[in-house]
Amino acid sequence: MKQKLLLTLAVLGSAIGAALHRLTRPGSVALANYELTMPGCGDTKLADEAIGRFKLTKFGSDANHIGLCDAGDIPLGFTRDASASAAEESLAHDLLGLADKATQGTASGAVTAGNLVCPGNNGTLRDITLLAGTTVYVCGRALTGAADGADFVWVPFAPVQRVIA
Repeated sequence: MKQKLLLTLAVLGSAIGAALHRLTRPGSVALANYELTMPGCGDTKLADEAIGRFKLTKFGSDANHIGLCDAGDIPLGFTRDASASAAEESLAHDLLGLADKATQGTASGAVTAGNLVCPGNNGTLRDITLLAGTTVYVCGRALTGAADGADFVWVPFAPVQRVIA
């Protein structure tokens, strides 16, 4: 009986010691509220204007709004299957740099498969090889080619400013 009690106390003490070690070791997070840490790859904002499916977005009139990304803007994310038909509608969009898969986009000018893309106008994407003497924010790579106004598949990544000579 005494041996069982000692064994039980030893196991319980080991479990408590392991838990305390895990909570107090450097680099660990203890009792964090993960729900409020990051929005994940997707985020929901209010639209500043009508925004269709598969469009590139930017920060809107304030931190709670998004708008269509134009050439020269810093892109924030892109819509997938969701759209907003008018201003002030709630709209889900994926954040650039956090997206987990390729998506569809609309070409502004011809896009060649394998080339880097940057914002065009009204949420479209353009091939950077067709540009000269400008500064752009590269935000992805085309996986398929497309003619002007046609849809293509691209892999999004975090926007990087690039000066094109």
